[in-house]
Amino acid sequence: MKHKQNGQVLIEAIVAISVATIALLGILGLVSRSLTVNNQIGEKLVASYLSAEGIEVVKNIIDTNHTNGNPWDNGIQDGSYEVTHSSTDLNVTAPGIPTLLTFENGMYGYNNSGKETIYSRVITIKKLADSVKVESNVSWKSSSGDQSIILEDYFYNWR
Repeated sequence: MKHKQNGQVLIEAIVAISVATIALLGILGLVSRSLTVNNQIGEKLVASYLSAEGIEVVKNIIDTNHTNGNPWDNGIQDGSYEVTHSSTDLNVTAPGIPTLLTFENGMYGYNNSGKETIYSRVITIKKLADSVKVESNVSWKSSSGDQSIILEDYFYNWR
């Protein structure tokens, strides 16, 4: 009777290894997917900060105009612009594809010495009767296709 059970241990081992392999593949699939989603969320987070920074640059120009006694909208005209965190005036964008931002010393900008990033930012300004509409568009190419984040704000001559 003992000779009839010789193959049973081998079959049980094969089944156990198969179940363990399927479980491991499931876990690896989840880890892979979570890393992809984590990367996409990181890209969106950086883009939203860059877009908010574009709005802040225009706000700083308006505040500087007020501090210096200039008209609140001095130097702000309709158009599309590329700005960096330290911009004190607006730089008109070249028509066509916007310039990619570079990253150096913890800052994004347009200097040639930094590492080129996947992000480009265009600030669009439209002057209205008593306000200025500012739209900050950050776009980038990711593994899931072309992406963009657009923030919009209005500034009024309230002073």
